[in-house]
Amino acid sequence: MKPYLFIITLAVVLMSCSTKELKEEIIQTYPDGSSKIIRMYYQNGNTKEYTSECHYYNNGQKEKEGLLKNNKKSGEWKSWYQDGTLWSIGSFVDGKSEGNFKVYTKDGKLYIDEFFKNGKPDGIWLFYGNEGEVIKEVRYKAGKLVSDKDNPENAPFK
Repeated sequence: MKPYLFIITLAVVLMSCSTKELKEEIIQTYPDGSSKIIRMYYQNGNTKEYTSECHYYNNGQKEKEGLLKNNKKSGEWKSWYQDGTLWSIGSFVDGKSEGNFKVYTKDGKLYIDEFFKNGKPDGIWLFYGNEGEVIKEVRYKAGKLVSDKDNPENAPFK
């Protein structure tokens, strides 16, 4: 029984020693010394594996934050207005915009519903008015503008 207990204890100690600790690095500061950009990382020998990044306004509010992979934007990123209200949300793959992005007004209403593919505008982008009505429809294909239609009467697009 004692040899098994020793092996289990040794395994637990070795695993706890190899556990990576998430660390914080201040990349940039404001003149008053407050943080402007902070990156989270794991230390792997002499290499830092950055996992996320957060930017701050000079008032201390978050400006934007998201995940990193290989030092590039990856996964979900969010941006906020200076008052803390959500401004936009979208995803990145290998540092490029990918998929659906949503942009909001300062009062929290959806303003633009847009789509990216491989970092370029793609598909239908919808722009919304104050009452949630679609006021503009823009179509892209691989970054090139295909059509741009205003909808002042909120009529269905053809």
